[in-house]
Amino acid sequence: MLNKSLGLPLDYDTTATNYYAVIDLLKLATDRYGVSFAKWMEKSYNALSFVFALADRESIVILPGEGFEAPSWSVRVSVANLRYEAYEEIGKKMLKTLETAFEDYTATADKI
Repeated sequence: MLNKSLGLPLDYDTTATNYYAVIDLLKLATDRYGVSFAKWMEKSYNALSFVFALADRESIVILPGEGFEAPSWSVRVSVANLRYEAYEEIGKKMLKTLETAFEDYTATADKI
């Protein structure tokens, strides 16, 4: 449900436990808003700032993927302990946080 709410294909590894999902924020930003925005976001923020913004604004706690040997602009979301429907809400709130960054991007003249 998380991947679906983010508009991403299901990334299911039949050889793994699949207790978490790794989401590439720059790919998500590129897919939703274009390369220029993703480059601006990479220059203006970091993945940890996204994690903190999501926690602060939406009360959703996820982890930076880099701490788990994932790409630096990825986040890790546990998918092992919540109701199925909760993951749709997490995805929506992640997109809302990304949209806030996009609004900052459109408001600035310092675009890449």
